[in-house]
Amino acid sequence: MTVTITCGSGRGATTVASAVEIRDGKVTMDSAYDDTQTYTVKVSSSNYADLVAAVPVNSTQVTQLTQLVEQAKALIDDGTAANDSGLIEHYEEAQALLADVGSATSTEAAELISELTEHLSVYTTP
Repeated sequence: MTVTITCGSGRGATTVASAVEIRDGKVTMDSAYDDTQTYTVKVSSSNYADLVAAVPVNSTQVTQLTQLVEQAKALIDDGTAANDSGLIEHYEEAQALLADVGSATSTEAAELISELTEHLSVYTTP
């Protein structure tokens, strides 16, 4: 069996462990783990189908999402963003993710952080 670990997603994804063998139940990455990034782990075997798993949400992402949810809530509650269906949708998705952090992935959290940040940027002045 071999393991490949990818950091990030899309075009910005980089491989930090390429088809390395598992030794004593561990895999060594080419770079240090960064809890602000998202990781995907792929386990390959010539005898079985590949297994791909995303890393769970990390504490940095929980903090970021919590702050973004608070910002969105304030804008929705005071009427500023009461009709912004995109912001409301992502706000509700983030609330659901935070309510069930144990089953969420870092990739899901990263996507919501990006989407909320984009929607909230409309309401911030430079």
